[in-house]
Amino acid sequence: MNRSIKGIFLYTVLLVVLFNLIFVFFSLVMIFSQMKKYVYKQNKILINSISIIIDNYYEEKINILNNLSKIITIRKNTPQSVSVNTLLDTYADSYDFFDGIMILDEYGTVVSASKILVSSVGFSYARSEFFTETKKSGKPFWSKSFVSNETSNRSLTVAFPMNEYIIVAYINLVVIEEKIADISKESSITASILDRNGVYIVTDKAFYAESYKVDVELLKELKINKSGVFERKSGKNKILVSYLYLENIHWTIIIDQEEEDVFFVVRQINYIQFGYLIVLLVMLFVMSNNLLVKFNKSLAGFVKSMDRLSSGEYSEGGALSGLYEFQQLYDYFNRMQMSIKSREEEIRQSEKKFRSLSENIPVGIGVAGLDGKLIYVNAKFVSLFGYDIGDVHTVTEWSLKAYPDEKYRIESELLWKSDIETAVSSGVMYSKGRIYKIVTKDGIVRDVEISFSLANNELYVVFNDLSDAIAMSRELVSTKNYLNKVINSMQSLIIAVDNKRNVVITNNFKLPGLPFEFENTNDLKHLTDYFTELEKKMNESCVTQEMVIIESLKKQEKGVFYYYDISIYPIENEGLVIVLDDITEKNRFREMLVQTEKMVTIGELAAGMAHEINNPLAAIIQGGQNMMRRLSSELPANLETCNELGISLEQINEYLKRRNILSYIDGINSSGKRAAYIVSNMLNFSRKSNAGKEDVSINEILDFTINLTCTDYDIEKKYDFKQINIVKNYSPDLPLISIKKTEIEQVFINLIKNAAFSMIEKATQSVTEYKPELQVSTFREIGSEIIIVIQDNGGGMTDSVRKRIFEPFFTTKPVGVGTGLGLTVTYFIITQTHKGSISVESLDGEWTKFTIKLPFET
Repeated sequence: MNRSIKGIFLYTVLLVVLFNLIFVFFSLVMIFSQMKKYVYKQNKILINSISIIIDNYYEEKINILNNLSKIITIRKNTPQSVSVNTLLDTYADSYDFFDGIMILDEYGTVVSASKILVSSVGFSYARSEFFTETKKSGKPFWSKSFVSNETSNRSLTVAFPMNEYIIVAYINLVVIEEKIADISKESSITASILDRNGVYIVTDKAFYAESYKVDVELLKELKINKSGVFERKSGKNKILVSYLYLENIHWTIIIDQEEEDVFFVVRQINYIQFGYLIVLLVMLFVMSNNLLVKFNKSLAGFVKSMDRLSSGEYSEGGALSGLYEFQQLYDYFNRMQMSIKSREEEIRQSEKKFRSLSENIPVGIGVAGLDGKLIYVNAKFVSLFGYDIGDVHTVTEWSLKAYPDEKYRIESELLWKSDIETAVSSGVMYSKGRIYKIVTKDGIVRDVEISFSLANNELYVVFNDLSDAIAMSRELVSTKNYLNKVINSMQSLIIAVDNKRNVVITNNFKLPGLPFEFENTNDLKHLTDYFTELEKKMNESCVTQEMVIIESLKKQEKGVFYYYDISIYPIENEGLVIVLDDITEKNRFREMLVQTEKMVTIGELAAGMAHEINNPLAAIIQGGQNMMRRLSSELPANLETCNELGISLEQINEYLKRRNILSYIDGINSSGKRAAYIVSNMLNFSRKSNAGKEDVSINEILDFTINLTCTDYDIEKKYDFKQINIVKNYSPDLPLISIKKTEIEQVFINLIKNAAFSMIEKATQSVTEYKPELQVSTFREIGSEIIIVIQDNGGGMTDSVRKRIFEPFFTTKPVGVGTGLGLTVTYFIITQTHKGSISVESLDGEWTKFTIKLPFET
């Protein structure tokens, strides 16, 4: 048996040596082949890097010339202007790669140039390649390279079209040369760039020695392929060539590398391998006999232990007879199998925990290999999307089902790949969640947040269904928007504040009369300073947790009075809601309503009193008239009675005259007539009639009334209209209105005389210079009402006086100057006879304004 093993062992050794020889030979061939592929691959990567540098270089120059073109176009300056020359100098000085810039007209003549090329102005480039090619194609053109006479730099010409002009820039290749030189500084490669004619314009070795040399072999290759590799000989050496043609700029990138430099190390390694095999063969033959016996003995025991391990049995300890090294190996083997046993148990427990966790976790989990094959999905994944591991075997199959819309699928896959590339490049092997719209097996679209992590060459993906949360969020946003619209539609200023008096919500309502704008400010100071009662009432509402209302707050802005109601509502110890309402019109209407009811009542009372007074008053007037008739010498009956009594009528009249009895009788008659006039006006309060109405122009009546009143001058009343400046603001498009002309004239007379009295009285009391002014305005309000406004800058009136101004017999004038019935009659003429309205506003000491609204039929 030993001989057989020895023979087999020796035969095996020979086979091993032979195999190594064959392996070395073929490995040399394979290594040479693979090394060549590797070199081409690395050169391709290097070429791509250089192409990116050139593309950036190209795009940068084109973008700069494009911006220059836009600036010249936007400024609307002709290229021949001084400002354009200055602009070209600025660009040439700002970018070190510009040797010079000039502008050619449509005939190829230089019309403008930077400083270094200023001598070329007027020179024609009509026959130059860059001019003819750019004009023909309408696209940027890059010329062949050349050595610049001005800078001695390797340069080229770039022509850029600009409307009917062409911008031409001389660009040096220093930057490209330096980058190419840096790429192969410490390597055996040679990097070069050829222009469209195959001329070397940049090379990292022997810069100018190869200038203007045409690469004929490469031009042949370019006719077949735009990129690739080929081999060529240079003397005894073989050169590996990689190349790439750039379409946009017509340049070709070349990487040359001598084969000897590539395979030098490989050849040295193979020489060492051959020597090693020869030595190994000798040593094996010498040592084989001695080792074989001990080897067999040790191997037998070791094989037995391995057989037990392969059958799933773990042997603990033991020793082998034979080689010491095999005993050590056996000891290592025993420790290894114990470690395997322990780790196997740990893996079993970890797998159990992982499956328990993954099957019960509320998110979907999928595991895939880097080859895209799906390895595992949990139960939540299946319940969420309806697909199990049997329905989708790869990530691609899953993508087709999850994103049936091709456009959305392409966008999603691009985002997915971008996230993976970002994770790999940054070294952070996980991604933040991104939300995708996933279509389930049942056709339901779900909003799912997908995140992943990379570990152990596997992709772990987490699917978190956010459909309900997103739907709820959208509903909350919709509800919030609806509530905002509701709040903003309310005709009140609404402010919600927290316990720290910070504004949480406010609407867009502009409260009339407020001297400042309240918009989303966190400071209530402006509001509490303006409404001094507000701070106290807010504190009261916070303490009592009850609603507090502040009614009819009166404020004056720019001579106009405003009235406000403020309601304060507590929010369960979390803050307050403040609602401010403008009740100015409501308050005016309420005052007008009270005034109307009062005037109606007084009118009815006055009518009753007038009827009661009228009878005795008639008797008094009639008695006074009869007394005068009985004393008149013109009545024969009077003379007859005197003759019968023997009395002289002349003596009786003389007696009455001397005793002033006749003046008493005249006083009775005069006072009776005055009382009769008052009673007549009082009776008019309760009369309602449309008789006597006619269609007239309000503007004409106002002019007539003003002219009539201006002729009135009363020494006792002390007013003269010549001292008053009258301003008329008439609307020219007022329609005719059906009214009682004389009554409306009386209304205007009463108002104008009252205004005159107030202004003259203020003038007599004023210490400073004062100019009385009466403004009369008319206009048509939207609807069917004509508005007449009569405003003076007289002494005004207090609120208490304003509220009683239309009451009968109420007057602020001295006794004997006014009866107190003028405005009362005015009120009833407007409200009762003409179904209109009259209101008064006033600022004490400043002004008074009467506003009359008369309805008319359209």
